[in-house]
Amino acid sequence: MKCSICNTDIIGRYLIDAWGQTICADHKKEHCSSCGRFVRPADTHLTDGRCLCAYCLPSVVRLPEHIAWVETRVRSILASHGISDIPKDIPIRLVSPTEMSKLSGSRHINLSQPGLTHTLKTMGLFFKHFSHRIYLFDYLPKIQFAGVLAHEMLHVWQNERSISLSSKYTEGFCNVGSYVVYSSINTELSRCLIKRMEDNPDSVYWDGAR
Repeated sequence: MKCSICNTDIIGRYLIDAWGQTICADHKKEHCSSCGRFVRPADTHLTDGRCLCAYCLPSVVRLPEHIAWVETRVRSILASHGISDIPKDIPIRLVSPTEMSKLSGSRHINLSQPGLTHTLKTMGLFFKHFSHRIYLFDYLPKIQFAGVLAHEMLHVWQNERSISLSSKYTEGFCNVGSYVVYSSINTELSRCLIKRMEDNPDSVYWDGAR
């Protein structure tokens, strides 16, 4: 049995991740922020505390054409489940966790909140107009990006209809969006992300989805 970090035969105690990777027990244990694999010292370590393994890094969303490619597919999956009337041309911006914390009005970085939707409502005597903007973490692989984008798009869908529910059902409904997108993609990573959602003990996000 080889160590995934030092590539030597493992003698004695070892650790194993959900993907079957093994490392010597005395190595520093760091996990990929997206898939959960053990990461090596040579893998990508971001200043905000996130790590990316060699499997996830190549599919990271970086460019406008990446965003557009994922958005088209997310809209198609949501439409197949009856949500086909999400407004077009919503600005989608990549931000760092530090920028996200400022946008959400928090003093602390929250790595468990990779997306945020801002909606501005303009009212007139005979009209009502909504303006939306979606923010997502940078350095998300396409599959994870798709699930987070689906979540935020369902916030837009609810805001357009002035649907006001408790946080449990607002966030739970959005997480159903992530779930159906991951289920439709049906890869090892998407199944891993579904399991992470199902194992989430949060009484709002996953209990609401159930």
